[in-house]
Amino acid sequence: MKHYFVALFLSLSSLGCASLGKSVNFFSLEDDVILGKQADAQLKADARYKFLKPTDKNYDAITRYVNRIKDKLLQANDIPHERQFNYTVQVIDDDVINAFATAGGYVYLYTGIMKFLDNEAQLAGVLAHELAHVARRHGSNQMAVKGITHAILAETLKGKSEAIQALAGIGYQLAMLSYSREDENEADESGALWMSRTDYNPYESQAFFKKIREMKNASNPPEFLSTHPNPDSRVVNIERVLRSLNAKNEGNTYEREYREFKKLLP
Repeated sequence: MKHYFVALFLSLSSLGCASLGKSVNFFSLEDDVILGKQADAQLKADARYKFLKPTDKNYDAITRYVNRIKDKLLQANDIPHERQFNYTVQVIDDDVINAFATAGGYVYLYTGIMKFLDNEAQLAGVLAHELAHVARRHGSNQMAVKGITHAILAETLKGKSEAIQALAGIGYQLAMLSYSREDENEADESGALWMSRTDYNPYESQAFFKKIREMKNASNPPEFLSTHPNPDSRVVNIERVLRSLNAKNEGNTYEREYREFKKLLP
């Protein structure tokens, strides 16, 4: 059954978003949790991802810090599915300048992006963006766009329980899915909104994209530039959202605290 499902997944994926358009997400919140849990387990089993472990130096302090920022965003906002998804931030020890998330509440930060940023408000902006990908269910939405739905799987595999089991087997593919430009814009907009309701300066949400666009002409530009929409347009989009909210370009950045935090990173 697994081999047949993989073939089905690949054939449906080859159709692409253009031919299928915006699909209805037939996955339940429970499915998102199942998929995310499986993706998380498969990522941790992959030696390429060097997750910080409880035995690593400063693990507790680093994990507490990033999850405190996440909790501040959750407490200041009515972020969707907070009860169903156990929003958790985990750290990967790698100089990659990026962050990503999977369904069900799993958010991942590379040490590279944390070293790249200048203050806590900027990191909060990145986390708000990734939380938005999860809350807006962009992972399972993309699977639906590709045509992978319960309806198709249930018909093919003769039963929803088997469909769920098969879906769990592609958790890793879920983690590797690319979001659409529309998804990225929605995550930027939700993240900016959620930042505006905290004590952080919400305009620091733009800072990552401003910094990353300065690297466009570098001899070794970050992978982020080749896999995400133009940072210039994203700066403009976030600016538009914040101005529409009458958000002030003021608030805390916690630069001193962030400098001390970065000393803890491996």
